[in-house]
Amino acid sequence: MGATLFLPGTHLSTPQRALFDDVTTRDGMVRDFEGPKQALLRKGDCVVFDMRCLHVGHGNHKEKGGTRVLFNLTFRNSKATENIGYDGSIRDDVRGWTLGGMQREITRGEKEGGGAFGERAIKM
Repeated sequence: MGATLFLPGTHLSTPQRALFDDVTTRDGMVRDFEGPKQALLRKGDCVVFDMRCLHVGHGNHKEKGGTRVLFNLTFRNSKATENIGYDGSIRDDVRGWTLGGMQREITRGEKEGGGAFGERAIKM
């Protein structure tokens, strides 16, 4: 599977970011971006980044595996009110959780089995 390519600095509202937001200039902006960073992750690795930062996946090779499983967590300062163009988790039952709440739920799942994440708890 292809690595994820991150475009540093694109989480900011800049003229360069506007090139991406315009569908007529998007492909050229990604192609010509200076200084992209690849996330060369192995199975079990994770990456932490600002969701406003543009990121794209390199091509997937069907003969080497065409499916990618993602575990997406979104945390935001509860005092932040500006629109960031991203709604966060798609699961309503975990919206509004804090990192501390997530850790408590994982611990509960390890002790009791299950929890919000099914029968197997996730180790952080």
